[in-house]
Amino acid sequence: MKLLALYLCLFACIRGQTNWLTLVSPIISPAERQTYLSLPPEARPAFERNFWNDKSITQQQFFERLAYIDSAFGSGKTGSGLNMDQGRVYLTLGPPNRITHLPSSRSFYPLEIWYYSGAPDLRLLFYLPNGQGFYKLYSPTLDTIRALLTPQAGNSGLFGPNDSINLATLQTQFTSRPVENEVLEAAISVAPGITNEGNDEILARIVSLNKPVHTEVKSRLLLAPQKLDTVITESPYGGLQVDIALKTIVQRKLRLEVKQNALSVYQNELHFNFEQSQPIHYLHRLDLLPGRYIVSVTTDDGTIPYPLEVPETPALGEILRADTITQAKPFEPSPNGNMAILALPKPQSVTWIIRRGMSVVWKQQAPAANVSVIDLPLKSLPPGAYKLEAESRSIDLKIKDAREIDSRSVVSYNANLAPGQRLAFIGQQWILRGNWDKARASLNASLSAMPSGNEKAWIALSRLDALEGRYDDAREKLRPILDREPNNFEALSALAYVEAKLQDFPVAATLYRRALAVQDSPTLRLALSQLPAQ
Repeated sequence: MKLLALYLCLFACIRGQTNWLTLVSPIISPAERQTYLSLPPEARPAFERNFWNDKSITQQQFFERLAYIDSAFGSGKTGSGLNMDQGRVYLTLGPPNRITHLPSSRSFYPLEIWYYSGAPDLRLLFYLPNGQGFYKLYSPTLDTIRALLTPQAGNSGLFGPNDSINLATLQTQFTSRPVENEVLEAAISVAPGITNEGNDEILARIVSLNKPVHTEVKSRLLLAPQKLDTVITESPYGGLQVDIALKTIVQRKLRLEVKQNALSVYQNELHFNFEQSQPIHYLHRLDLLPGRYIVSVTTDDGTIPYPLEVPETPALGEILRADTITQAKPFEPSPNGNMAILALPKPQSVTWIIRRGMSVVWKQQAPAANVSVIDLPLKSLPPGAYKLEAESRSIDLKIKDAREIDSRSVVSYNANLAPGQRLAFIGQQWILRGNWDKARASLNASLSAMPSGNEKAWIALSRLDALEGRYDDAREKLRPILDREPNNFEALSALAYVEAKLQDFPVAATLYRRALAVQDSPTLRLALSQLPAQ
């Protein structure tokens, strides 16, 4: 949100000046640029207003995406995302409907395939050249599959520089595993049934940030995602407490995944049985260590990624309105809520003010707390437009004759809010960051708070034992869990890793297959494929 505010502020400051071209340079055509420069200064504001009329993206969406690509694909600095192929594609087409990640394999460099549903259906492949640097957009006709193969790949010398490569050739000559089949298709064509010149034409349009290849793509690919609201406060369990709230539409499923540096930190999936798509408020609480994350929300319509930055210490948040606020579960935001909340960097009292024009019409002091909460005087003030202020923050406050009722169902995921579970989750994050001392301290605290039924902590401790070479200790922790829950995915995965380290490859393979029967995982499929042939 800070980056988006910066873009909008910058846009407002230079509006009407020649520097407006700098902001819209990724999407303005040479002809439009020439027309704009030929206009007298007094005629340029009208051009700027009308500029978006024939674009497949609104001005608001454009600046939201600029802010997002700087955070997700760039360095975080303004304009850095435009230097990255992924950022330029995201700016043009928006979030993909689906992403396939292949972090590594014996054949290919790390890569991602972005799928867009439209006319035509696109599959865009990004890969790390030589396994390092930044992801590059792949061209089947300019790069060919040779650019994707690692030097150690058994197939790296299979194709000569003048060989004609098509999907039939790959399927008959290329030795691949199921996890890599998608790569072979994307390596041949950008869209099903479109090869050769079609690839270059589509890629050129995408990279140059012109309009979508077909106008039919517009309604599906260029919709602005719903806003993700967050409140970040101190957590008594380590890291920071992050309350996530999102308005969305679901029918069958909603999946939340949190990633850091392409590594999955948390994932959860809820299943619904609505007869048709229903609007909902989705609420979720997590304890996260400081860092930059991507929160991916997948519904029946596809996946939308959101950037999330968790600071080292709590920072001043944004004012949000809500209907219900409790410590036991995430806040419930509402645009017409009768309460206002503001996350604070440290406990302090806050003066809340409501202005109408320049006049203060209401003022109240809230007691010191990590999160300042105030009841709004919605019934005592006449209808109209106001400003609500607290600290250095302000929002528009519109009071109506009759409050609008939001008919969305509230779905609050509260399954992991017990102290023992929260401590276990923090311990798992410390393992991913390689700080085993802090991980073990957090996991032991988890077991003290929740002595029984705490499988997550025991599994995480078993992983620590395995990482430190204490394989027998790891086995002892995992076997009782599998005796009670034979299909526990995490326990099966951890024990398979232990058996592989002990070179009991047949047992490890059996465990990996049992885990994959419970839940598909590219990581486990890759680990299974790398076991010696049985």
